[in-house]
Amino acid sequence: MISDECIIFSTYMEGNKTGTVVKHKTGGYWGVHLIETPTSNSGFLMWHPTKSESWCEDIAENFCLGMVEEDGSISNG
Repeated sequence: MISDECIIFSTYMEGNKTGTVVKHKTGGYWGVHLIETPTSNSGFLMWHPTKSESWCEDIAENFCLGMVEEDGSISNG
């Protein structure tokens, strides 16, 4: 689940994967929420206070393409 502390800016979807770019309401920094539907969990929200919106968009897109895991790590496959 995406935190109430953030505003959703964009969402990427591919199959059962969703990557959502968010911005913290009070801190003003960017983050990305990654979730793969079949995992039945709340996904993984990671903040990137020194990075840009486009940086987070790249992570969201790469997750949907299978290049990044749900925990934000680089895929070995």
